[in-house]
Amino acid sequence: MKQTVTERMEARGWIKGAGSDFFYPDSNYPHLHARFKNASKLVDDWDALKEELEWVTLSFGGQPGKTNVKLVRGSRAGRMDFTDELRKINRDRALKMQDKVNELTGHNININESVRW
Repeated sequence: MKQTVTERMEARGWIKGAGSDFFYPDSNYPHLHARFKNASKLVDDWDALKEELEWVTLSFGGQPGKTNVKLVRGSRAGRMDFTDELRKINRDRALKMQDKVNELTGHNININESVRW
């Protein structure tokens, strides 16, 4: 059944922002910020939705010592930086974000690799 990008993202717990932007788990920092080409586009399934993804960012909102890290679907650039920055935040929140990033990008980020919490 076709649904809009917005409907599919909201069904998976993302919060709709302005335009084609979505936030997870909410808009408080740090959060994930995903942007799509067209949030109102009808897509057949999750794979078709991922084709509409422009990027996903781990956003710290300018907090000192924290760097926003952007991932682009299909590109490995930024994967290690993204993983390192996720490790700097609350573990439970980081694990939820990790799962959402992997679901969207297929990067298989794992903050538990070689890490002591």
